[in-house]
Amino acid sequence: MTKKDLIEFRRAIKAVRAVHAASPEKARQFLAKQGVLDKRGQLTKKYAPAKARSLTRAKSAV
Repeated sequence: MTKKDLIEFRRAIKAVRAVHAASPEKARQFLAKQGVLDKRGQLTKKYAPAKARSLTRAKSAV
């Protein structure tokens, strides 16, 4: 990646952040669309902390 590419990439990231971080609701919608949050606003299994995943498995085993 050249320096010019890096500058262009950073500008693109700032533009995306400005749109999706404009409000908490827009941020949640974006994260849900990407599969990070579920419909209830909780982290999906893929993104949940390992400790939370372990507790979920332990509860389901009982």
